[in-house]
Amino acid sequence: MTYALASCDETKAHLELLHETGSLSPERFQYFYGNYRKIGAMLYNLRQSVISGHAN
Repeated sequence: MTYALASCDETKAHLELLHETGSLSPERFQYFYGNYRKIGAMLYNLRQSVISGHAN
């Protein structure tokens, strides 16, 4: 899960670069970046849940 979260963050960084250089339209950037933010939050919460479950 840690690798998945890191890959999600890396993809967000790539999307930001594409957006900053004008290689990705603002609409597509909003669409993809917003979805990757949601995915990242889900992965983070899942990871925290698994960690907490192992602590009990």
